Amino acid sequence: MPALVGRGTVAGRPCVLLDCDARSDLAYLASIAFEQRIPIGLAAATGFSLECLEMLHAIHDASGPCIGAFNAANVLVSPSGRFHFVGWGHPLDAAARARLLAALPPSFLAPEVGLGAAPLPGSDLTAATLFFHSFLNLGQLPAAAQRGMRGEGPPGLAAKVAGLIQNSHATRPEERSIPRFLSLYREILAELSITPDASALETLLASIAGAEQSRRAHQLELADDGRWFRLGAASPVDLTRRGTQRRLLLALARLHVTHPARPVSWQDLFTEGWPEQRSTPESARSRVYVAISALRTQGLREVLHTSDAGYFLAPGLAVAFSSAAPAPAPAPVRPRRR
Repeated sequence: MPALVGRGTVAGRPCVLLDCDARSDLAYLASIAFEQRIPIGLAAATGFSLECLEMLHAIHDASGPCIGAFNAANVLVSPSGRFHFVGWGHPLDAAARARLLAALPPSFLAPEVGLGAAPLPGSDLTAATLFFHSFLNLGQLPAAAQRGMRGEGPPGLAAKVAGLIQNSHATRPEERSIPRFLSLYREILAELSITPDASALETLLASIAGAEQSRRAHQLELADDGRWFRLGAASPVDLTRRGTQRRLLLALARLHVTHPARPVSWQDLFTEGWPEQRSTPESARSRVYVAISALRTQGLREVLHTSDAGYFLAPGLAVAFSSAAPAPAPAPVRPRRR
C-alpha cells in the first residue's frame, strides 16, 4: 500500500498524493482486457487474489479500518504493471465511508454493509471474494476444480471448495475468517497443481497499459461543441473564444469519424467556419488557410493534413468526443527526496 504524502485539489476537486508511480487503475485496464478478450490466466488471477487477501489480513492484524466493499478502482497500476492497493490504510468514520462508496464506481459489497451495518474484517473478505468471482473466468478452472465447485469429484477437494465458499459467504461476518480462507485456498491450489504468480498479472497489465498509452498518444479528444481539444497527453487547448477554429475542427473531426482521411474542400470549410458570410474566392480561401494554420500552431500540425482536394485529419488518428470538462495533463513524475 502506498503511503499518503500530501493532500490538495485538482480542477477544484480534492485529491491525495500517494507515494507511488501509478498512472491507471485495475478497473480501467481490466475493462480493456475484457473488451479485447485478453485472457487473464489462472496463475495471474490466483496470484493477485492471494496478494490482495494477504494485504487485507495485514491491515486487520494492525487494527486497520474495514470498508466492506471492493472495487477494481481500489487497485492502482504503475506503468511497470505493479499494483498498489488503496482505500484501507486510513481510518474512516461512517460518514466518510459512505462518501467513499458513493464516489467509487459500482462496488462489490458485503450484504450486511449494503443493508447499513458497520463493516467487519469478514465483510472485507466477502467483498473481495465477490470481486474475485468477477475477475476470474470460471471456465479457465481445471475440470477437477469445476467438479469440486459442483460438489462432485474427490470428496476431499469438494469439501475444501465447499468450506472455502461457506467461509467467505457465511451469514454472520464474525464467522468469516481470512486466515482460514487463505489456508484452504492454498491447499486447493496445490491440489490442483496451480502455481499462483502475481508477476504474470503485472506483466499483462504493463502490456495493456503500454498499448493504451500508445493509442492515447495518437488520440484527438475534443469537446462535443468544440470548445477545447487535446492531442495525446498534451495539455488541453481552449477554443472558447476562437469560434471559427472551433467550427472548422468540429467539421473535420465529425467527417473523420465516419469517413477517415476524406478531405474537406476549402469551400465547404469556409461555409462551416463563416456561416452566412459571403466573400470572394481568393479571400475565402485565404481565411480558411489562416484558420487551419492557427490550429496547426496550437498543436495539430502533425495530424492536420492537406491535399489537392482539401484538408483532413491523419488516417490513423483516433477521435473521441467528450461532454465533460477536460482533465488536466498528467504531471511529470519527480523522484521523492529521501
